[in-house]
Amino acid sequence: MKYLSPALRPLLVAALALSSCSPSDARFEIESDHFGPNGTLGIYRQAETRPLAAINLNNAKQEFKLPFAEEGYYLIRTSNGQVRERPGQDSRYFIYLKGGNYKLHADTAFNAPYPVTESDVTEAQELIHFYKISRAKRAVVEAEVARKRQQMDSRVFDDVREAAEEEDRLFRRLDEGNIEAVGEFAAKYPDSKHTPFLLHDLDEAGNFPRLYKKILTGTAPAVQQEKMAQKLLAQAEDALGMEVGARMAAIEGRTPAGGNFDPGKELRKLNLIIVWTSYDNGLRKKHPELIRLYEAYKGKGLQVIGVSLDKNEKWWKSAIDHDRLPWPQYADLKGARSPNAQKLSGMMHPYLFLVNKDGKIVCSKLLPDEAIAEIQRRL
Repeated sequence: MKYLSPALRPLLVAALALSSCSPSDARFEIESDHFGPNGTLGIYRQAETRPLAAINLNNAKQEFKLPFAEEGYYLIRTSNGQVRERPGQDSRYFIYLKGGNYKLHADTAFNAPYPVTESDVTEAQELIHFYKISRAKRAVVEAEVARKRQQMDSRVFDDVREAAEEEDRLFRRLDEGNIEAVGEFAAKYPDSKHTPFLLHDLDEAGNFPRLYKKILTGTAPAVQQEKMAQKLLAQAEDALGMEVGARMAAIEGRTPAGGNFDPGKELRKLNLIIVWTSYDNGLRKKHPELIRLYEAYKGKGLQVIGVSLDKNEKWWKSAIDHDRLPWPQYADLKGARSPNAQKLSGMMHPYLFLVNKDGKIVCSKLLPDEAIAEIQRRL
């Protein structure tokens, strides 16, 4: 006998008890395979842990109705109900609900396809096509990565760091493949508002700004004007402004004494920009070494400029005094809302990069030791 978790029973009863459907009701027909006695399918609002509805899957055809208050994106989660799930047994997908009919086929087999197979809702049909594109793209990219990883296994690296960098490139290729799948979908459905939503869910605008910009600017004008699309385009532009060759964004805020940043006066032959906070303990442990570097090379054209993302002025000034930092410091005390966080470091800290006397970025995303070595090499 199969049992539904006590926490889920009231939700299922609420979903199934209605004898008639309102226009906003979604009607589901579900078939399932390979689920254990406690296998479930739940439908959730985004960012919520309690499902709107859940059904105990019995590896047969089942039907239920779901009333809901608001049209939009929801999550489908399937679980085999085991304490330790095998890959593929606990899956998460998006579904677009606005009433209508939905046919699902849920399967806990490894790499099972998107569970929604049919719908009379246009937005749901588009998502079905997206997941087909994504599945095919994923297979191609994973095969590509597997071949490269096999080549890595037969290669002798000079140092561990080189091997780690190659491994990072493979993971990056997987992320890139996910974005490319959205791009293929956007090319087929330029009017679909799913595109900015799917790109936002991937959260990679800062890492792949050119790809994000290319995809979004290829959509219909109405899609580009969506609030989420505008936000992603702004993030992509900010990230492009942090790449090597771009001109550094203006530093906002003031020095502890109240002075403004003046690039004509501050920038020298080579400038190390350090975006930091008073609670970046790892970076602060490197301050003595960076101070020695500054003292050794300031006569050769080195400038170091600190840009704090602190919100607490007392903590910021105390850290400067405690660490005896000799270079200029700026802060607008807006924390994560600071333009410095968005335009100089992509919300990351600590974040170190080098610019020339004209403010053009010559090296980015440096660790403290990498920054030291690069400065020594250049000066």
